[in-house]
Amino acid sequence: MPAPAMTKCAGGHEPLQRPPGRLSMVPFDEYQSNENAKDRLQALKENVRQGIRNGALRPVGSA
Repeated sequence: MPAPAMTKCAGGHEPLQRPPGRLSMVPFDEYQSNENAKDRLQALKENVRQGIRNGALRPVGSA
């Protein structure tokens, strides 16, 4: 018996079914993404603290 759909598609078609076990990975993927974002933000802030640019164009008037 297929798992019940988690979302309802517009237009009357059935949504794609996720394979068993994939649903349990969603919280872990979200956690990893949040941790990665936190680490990136800390690294960017540390670069700014050390005076290193984090990309984009050089500010006007700087050498």
